[in-house]
Amino acid sequence: MSEANFRKEYSLMWTLTGAGCLILGLVVGPRIAHARGSWFTTLVACLVYLFSLLLCRVVLIAVWRRPAATPAVLYFSIPTGGLCLVAVLFIRWLGPTLQLGARTILIFSLTMGLLYAAALVWGIGVGIRRKKLGNFDAGYDA
Repeated sequence: MSEANFRKEYSLMWTLTGAGCLILGLVVGPRIAHARGSWFTTLVACLVYLFSLLLCRVVLIAVWRRPAATPAVLYFSIPTGGLCLVAVLFIRWLGPTLQLGARTILIFSLTMGLLYAAALVWGIGVGIRRKKLGNFDAGYDA
């Protein structure tokens, strides 16, 4: 497997997984909880997802160069989870000002939790897959 194919495959995998988490959290969640959606929470969730897409591309380069499971988790899952936590705290702080209901904030928190869980599983999976490919000369000095 070449580096370009590796990055393309796992970038596409994160794009679909992250989008699925957003759809599940922001579209299906309010239907189940009978909550009213907010354009602001949708915007913040999409910005967190877009940040994770950019971070994914950078992390895949680092993972390819270092065949260990830790770079994917350290450089992708933890920053994504931290950003999700900051976004939830931000929405909880702005919730009363924007008159967001408790259920709307709960649905947003669920969405960010799903995104973090998916990032953690994705990071571990990518790290394990890259480690199984083994060491080979990638053309870089470590």
